[in-house]
Amino acid sequence: MNDLEKFKRFSESNEVEKEINKDVWLYTRVSSKDQYVNQSLHNQNDSGEKYCAVNDYKLIKVFGGTYESASGDFTRTEFKKLIQSIRKTKRRPYAILIFKMSRFSRTGGSAIALATELIESLGVHLIEISSGKNTLTERGKLEIYERLLKAREENIERLEMTVPGMKKYLRNGNWLGIAPRGYDHYGPRVKDIARIRAEQQLLLNDDGRLLKKAWKWKLQGEKDCVIVRKLKELGLDITAKRLGKMWRKPFYCGLIINKMIKGEVVQGKHEPLVSKKNFLIINDRLDSREDRNAYKVDENLPLNKFVTGYECGWSYSGYMVKKKRLYYYKNNRVGSKENISAKKLHESFLELLSQYTLKNKDLITLFAKVINYKYKEKFAEDIKKEDVHKNAVKEIKTRLDRLEVRFVELEEISKEQYEKFKAKLTAEKIEIEKKFKSSNFSFSNPENLIKLAVVYSTKLRTMWLKGDFYQKQAIQNMVFPKGILFDFRNKVSRTSTINPIFGLISTLSMGYKEIKKGTKVNFDVLSPLVARGRFELPTSRL
Repeated sequence: MNDLEKFKRFSESNEVEKEINKDVWLYTRVSSKDQYVNQSLHNQNDSGEKYCAVNDYKLIKVFGGTYESASGDFTRTEFKKLIQSIRKTKRRPYAILIFKMSRFSRTGGSAIALATELIESLGVHLIEISSGKNTLTERGKLEIYERLLKAREENIERLEMTVPGMKKYLRNGNWLGIAPRGYDHYGPRVKDIARIRAEQQLLLNDDGRLLKKAWKWKLQGEKDCVIVRKLKELGLDITAKRLGKMWRKPFYCGLIINKMIKGEVVQGKHEPLVSKKNFLIINDRLDSREDRNAYKVDENLPLNKFVTGYECGWSYSGYMVKKKRLYYYKNNRVGSKENISAKKLHESFLELLSQYTLKNKDLITLFAKVINYKYKEKFAEDIKKEDVHKNAVKEIKTRLDRLEVRFVELEEISKEQYEKFKAKLTAEKIEIEKKFKSSNFSFSNPENLIKLAVVYSTKLRTMWLKGDFYQKQAIQNMVFPKGILFDFRNKVSRTSTINPIFGLISTLSMGYKEIKKGTKVNFDVLSPLVARGRFELPTSRL
């Protein structure tokens, strides 16, 4: 026997032959919605299934199935899910099938690094369906890497061709991407046929007109929570977080800022919601430390920044003692030792609130009558204008009816004359109705708001106790528009300014004994606070 034959046993493996893994996963992707609609994904999926059938692979999972840009790898939800699944799963697939490497990634070096991890560390190969190339051999790996680099090169070439045009487009005052909230996008490449135009136009929609009010309220110092509730009452649902982001976007004061023209600010062609001057005023306030503190939200501290020291004029801030998990308010005056538990300050506030709560049922009807009387007295001129608007609209409708009779039945005028006068009258009607709808409620029909005022006036304490942070804030600002004063020495809450509607309750209560005797009611005497103050009914935003 050859001496070398004795050593053959050392070259033979005693291991049991492992089961061949035939499991594969498929990843599909397109870059745009147009490709998605045009069945490109469906074709990629079919190609993957046919490839598996021909090569005896078993397709286990499919990832992708949507349109995602390949400008970044882990900015793609489905791609990220694919890689994370491979890293976490115990039974990894033999390979990932991709129709073309450009569908896998266009990031070049980053894509190669990721492919190397999949192949070398995780034992998962890449197979390009369209060419059959794969990473099963060293030569195959090189070819796949070259294709990933080629995809990156194609991307760069495409950008070199399109970026200059896009920059010019931006510098001309146009917007790139989806129109911000509040605007409808018109232009040559929009999907909605009704919005196709030769040039781009961003026009205010109903949301935009309401957001314009939001900027005005913000300038007046309203808190975001109050603005959110006002907008919701008018039919626009927006979160405080999204509203906070809106304050920081120069787009809304008419400017275009884009990372593609980094460092440049361009005057946009769209209608702004706020002036540049007021935009800066609002943002200067947001940048100030005082404003940031004012927007801290804690359900347990609704009186934060709402209470001022009676003697010193400094505001009170809320805080929590973490070890005890107890809440307190502290006077912000330097060196002040005026600390009071949240529970005690809330009790003091509720005692003050009770003074402006309608407790006597006999006064409810009288309260409603007085409000109605003073309301109509205060808004007499506006009610008169509203009646004029209504009559004007009614008159135009009558004239339109007559015009139609003259054209259709009597045949006294031609079609051209009919269309001409109809257009003129319709335009007048629309203009009058716009003025008529400029207010948020009808001056001549305040019944619902008065009912609401009565309900609030009887349940202020209960509503405050049961409400969330924002509801408490709304009640506080409604009743005490300039906050309250706290007398630390006597542990008593006071107020210098009261919504005259609720101040009326105190006046009525004091004169209740005389009313009960049958004395004739003099509305002007009973409601001096309403006559002197700013008459404003509460709204349903609570």
